[in-house]
Amino acid sequence: MEAGRNQVVVHFKDGKLLKGYSHDFTTTKETFHLTSERPEDRGTVYDVKTDDLKAIFFVKSFAGRQGYVEKSKFEEADPSRLRGLKITVEFKDGEVIR
Repeated sequence: MEAGRNQVVVHFKDGKLLKGYSHDFTTTKETFHLTSERPEDRGTVYDVKTDDLKAIFFVKSFAGRQGYVEKSKFEEADPSRLRGLKITVEFKDGEVIR
């Protein structure tokens, strides 16, 4: 990855997903640019409106972790052993992330 570019995966509210690089994402702007790394449109630059997004993930790899299993016992955790701030987010479409 080049300096100044962030490797990102963006999930849109309509279910669309893009993977690529952004050099101008900031929470203070309504849009940012994403250069696609998908095989079908590699190099295409998209203007992404943050209002259209469900989530943005800053990633080390586009491959993902095939064997990853989400932990679902968040509510049962012993709060005395937790460090940092743990949150649960439920999206309008019913998906929950922790």
